[in-house]
Amino acid sequence: MKKLMLLTLLAAGLTSCSVRLPVVRTSSAIDYSEYAKQGIFLTESNSVNFSYEPIASVSAIHLSGYELSDKGEKKFKDDVLGSLSGTNVVTTGVFSSATRSSVLAELCKKAHLAGGNGIINLKINFVPATPSTYSGYEATGMAIKK
Repeated sequence: MKKLMLLTLLAAGLTSCSVRLPVVRTSSAIDYSEYAKQGIFLTESNSVNFSYEPIASVSAIHLSGYELSDKGEKKFKDDVLGSLSGTNVVTTGVFSSATRSSVLAELCKKAHLAGGNGIINLKINFVPATPSTYSGYEATGMAIKK
């Protein structure tokens, strides 16, 4: 009898307090036509039907977070990851959300600085949050010259 009562209480406790989260469906699109107007060719394909010169592999990452202020000294905990120490970081108090469009703009800048006017094999991936960072996006591709 005690086992039956314990099982009943356990079942009631597990079902009565459950949280039902709604289904979230989102979609987004990045307008490549703005880049085409600037003479930058973008494709997610890893092959194209025209001659090109490979320039460089390019990558960019944008994580959401608070904008850093120009005031104060910024010290890093390590040289490899570049993680900021919380005691010497001064922020503006403005939160900036990373977007797919913002990371693509940065990637195009890097390709242009390398001498390219296009990116093939374009990939944009979501970067999940960790205990020490917010989420964001990473973009990679091969900069080419048409």
